[in-house]
Amino acid sequence: VRHRRITIGAGNSTGILVGGGDVHCVRVAIDTVSPNPMIDLVSSVTGTGFTNSAFVRTVGSGDALEIGRANTDVTIDFTTIRSTAPAGGALAVTGGSRATIQNSILDGTTSDLRVGSSSSTATLRSSNLRPLKTTVDPSGTLVSGTGNQATAPLFAGPTDFHQAAGSPTIDAAN
Repeated sequence: VRHRRITIGAGNSTGILVGGGDVHCVRVAIDTVSPNPMIDLVSSVTGTGFTNSAFVRTVGSGDALEIGRANTDVTIDFTTIRSTAPAGGALAVTGGSRATIQNSILDGTTSDLRVGSSSSTATLRSSNLRPLKTTVDPSGTLVSGTGNQATAPLFAGPTDFHQAAGSPTIDAAN
């Protein structure tokens, strides 16, 4: 999926449904006012990647992006994952899945990153998230590499998630 904007309205279903194989999103923006997942990986997949994309949840509860299938490997690079919903988190890695997050911004209302149970693993490098809004289940693993930041990013506006002038995330990627 390349160069697409997907808006999921209230009562609508999933934005991208992956039933097998892998998906690569490049310059994709998905926003939702639906309680349903933006991307649903309905079976174990490997080689899935999100590059230079944005995932935004503005209402309801749940995470802006959840990776929750066993034996699923996902790479997230140069991507903003944000939830401004009252009970929303940015990214959840659960169910035995593995995610490598690099050069990305995780910004949620209730959590920036949640690493769940069943031996889930998240590896972070040169990314922006707040340690106080990061939770790791005892059976989950968080590998924190170099170059991560904790200073909150500045966005252009309440619904414009481009980086604003003076944001500490500008030119901070490796």
